[in-house]
Amino acid sequence: MTNILVIESVERAFRSHFQRPVDRIVADTATFTAHARPSLMQQLDTWFSSEAIEGRLDVVLFYFSPVQRLKEWKAGFTHRVFGRVNEHATVSADGKHVVYYLDTDSTMSFSSFADLADEEVENLVSNINASVSGLEKMGFDRIALSVIPNKATVLMPEYGAYNRLIERVYGHPELRVPCIDVLQDYRRSPERMYLRGDSHWTCEGQYIWLEKVNRFINLPDQEDLN
Repeated sequence: MTNILVIESVERAFRSHFQRPVDRIVADTATFTAHARPSLMQQLDTWFSSEAIEGRLDVVLFYFSPVQRLKEWKAGFTHRVFGRVNEHATVSADGKHVVYYLDTDSTMSFSSFADLADEEVENLVSNINASVSGLEKMGFDRIALSVIPNKATVLMPEYGAYNRLIERVYGHPELRVPCIDVLQDYRRSPERMYLRGDSHWTCEGQYIWLEKVNRFINLPDQEDLN
């Protein structure tokens, strides 16, 4: 039996994920039992927090096609007439797409346009390598790294000075793990890779990534999947 692991992260979360080596994984299986449970007060706080309740009500009451269409019309009207959008969204220059504000807010490390020093890239790569070494000791025979590009990286590269996070990590000479890279694939057909109304990928975008994952699993002699 060969144990295979794909380390996958969306670009906006990658820097926080690898501030330090990954030294703990949680098995997602039917036999896994969590021994640590949140306290009763923590659970009550989660159940009754206003943000959580509002989110649940929003899903229950408004997330079906007719209401979604009305919400889209309202949002379009507000944008065209008043020039306003939701505080958690950024509209592309051509007005055809919205992206998550974390992708574009360059004051935050989540953004595709936040400053990224060479020293931090080296630290990220070092932590990835340390993670891989630890995972190999756990019994994983083959490990790959995959960073899913932010929507702004693909559709709005002119928004600011792109920090080239994915390319700099993948191309670092010290990185000792193969990469499942979809950035260039997405850039060839940017309009088709992400949903118009949010930052999630389309079925076509998912399929491109999944096909490369399957190639990694089935072709053990192949290195980087570009």
